[in-house]
Amino acid sequence: MTQTYAQTTLLSLKPSEITVDPDQEFTIDINITNVVNMYAYELKIYYKNSILNATSAVRPPGHFMEPTDPANQFIPKWEIKNNYNATHGRIWLGFTLLAPEAPKSGSGILARITFQAIGSGTTPLNLKDTKLADSSGNPIPHTAQDGLVTVKLPVLTPPTIEVSPKLVSPKHRYEIIMVNVTIKDLDWRWKAVGFEFKLGYNGEQMQVVNVAEGAFLKQFGETYMTPPIIKPNYVHLGLLLLPQVDGTWTRYPNGSGTLATIYFNVTKGPPATSTLELYETKIADITATPPGVPHNTISGEYNFATEVLSPIIVWKDPTTNQTLTFQVQTESNSTIDNIIFSQKHRYISFTATGPEGSVGYCNITIPKTLLDAEPEEWLILVDGKITDYMATANATHTFIYFTYPLSTRTIYIFATRVVPELSTYAILLALFTTTLIITLSKKKLTYKKPKNK
Repeated sequence: MTQTYAQTTLLSLKPSEITVDPDQEFTIDINITNVVNMYAYELKIYYKNSILNATSAVRPPGHFMEPTDPANQFIPKWEIKNNYNATHGRIWLGFTLLAPEAPKSGSGILARITFQAIGSGTTPLNLKDTKLADSSGNPIPHTAQDGLVTVKLPVLTPPTIEVSPKLVSPKHRYEIIMVNVTIKDLDWRWKAVGFEFKLGYNGEQMQVVNVAEGAFLKQFGETYMTPPIIKPNYVHLGLLLLPQVDGTWTRYPNGSGTLATIYFNVTKGPPATSTLELYETKIADITATPPGVPHNTISGEYNFATEVLSPIIVWKDPTTNQTLTFQVQTESNSTIDNIIFSQKHRYISFTATGPEGSVGYCNITIPKTLLDAEPEEWLILVDGKITDYMATANATHTFIYFTYPLSTRTIYIFATRVVPELSTYAILLALFTTTLIITLSKKKLTYKKPKNK
């Protein structure tokens, strides 16, 4: 005899609608309401696998179909497939009681599903192919009620494109300096694959000599760098992470690192300051939809305040032809040029150039074997005018500090002693050579050719 049922039995998911945070783990209960003489069930749940992954399906203690004897049950199907197809996951559950277990009536939990939010957006939890049966195998009419899960859009911190180091300070002209353009705190969920920027600089102070891709993007796959556009006052560069598999990306850049390094040659001496300006920066995600990934930019500063030079002065002893080298070091906020040494007049001279109206300074270190004087005996002339100075010394060097009003100045530093014009060895050698020449000359004059016999 076929039993009839009122159309009040409900198979549902609770909560029926839920909003969760990115990466959040949560549970959904499969509930039965107002059922009579239930002995078995089978159901399938479909969901978008780009938004959710199911991690477990359990029958919690005290569930509605719990038998009095664990032997009085059979599970023909209990399966989770997150990759059921390209777009959806599927949960397939089947359960039946076995005789002599009595059928169940009433309401309660059949199973509890644990999900992990892996993406953002909304996905239905579709209950499909649902079947309820009594102890005789007769179907129990019922209504199936789907669920809905919304995963909030992630609250992501915008990344930052910045110049590193923030302050670039060269030590001397013609030094090759490196300026890095870096990405900081990039979250993979932005799905950023393209980067573009312009870096502005003062072309009178430095020149671009090379542009190289950094290591950051390469760690996530094959990359492409556009040929850099180098102008007198900016360099323009683009970088792209290429798709990894069949035109799609399976890995996205994450973290911090160097996008590119620009190499500059320092062409102008101090003082020289300017901004290393990042502008027209763009980060593109896989949709390539403007304006792209929101981000911050931090420019850098260039400050060539002090130059340290260590020119080599070469002097050749005219009596011995012996060549001597001396290293004179200058530290100055001016551009020092045209360093000249005069052995005859016992001085070093050079020009110092800087913006008119400011005060220049020079610290010069002179080896005593080149020029020497007592600390109070040095003479400093700036454009022919005697200038005050401070001088200290150790066993090998003299250190002189003085200041001057900037413009273009010619500076002379006079000593009282200089590298010897004629060393003792040279004098002895010269005397010996002179004596030898005179002796040979006398012998030549007194030499007579023998007569033929």
